[in-house]
Amino acid sequence: MSSPRPALAASYGASLAVITLMCIAGLALVWAGWWGISGSAPVPIQVSYLVSGVMGGMGVLGFGAGVLVVQDRRRAEARERAELDRVVVAAEALVLAVRTEVAASKEAS
Repeated sequence: MSSPRPALAASYGASLAVITLMCIAGLALVWAGWWGISGSAPVPIQVSYLVSGVMGGMGVLGFGAGVLVVQDRRRAEARERAELDRVVVAAEALVLAVRTEVAASKEAS
């Protein structure tokens, strides 16, 4: 059985890079919204910066954090699945060894 570990590690690394860029973009939007709010006095202009910059940035940042949690869970599940596969292979080898031992003892008697 070939191990998918290098492929999984590469896809996790790529997705982690995309998620990091998404979170950086969200932080940049929050900063841009804050900067726009701090530089304007009229409330209607501040609300537009708040909605487009800060709220949009928080949405992108929250989405990136959610995707990060999902990817982390998927990676943990893949590790557990690989460990379970190793246990199953070891159990199959043990059953085969016991069957062989039983068959050899029956032939000897």
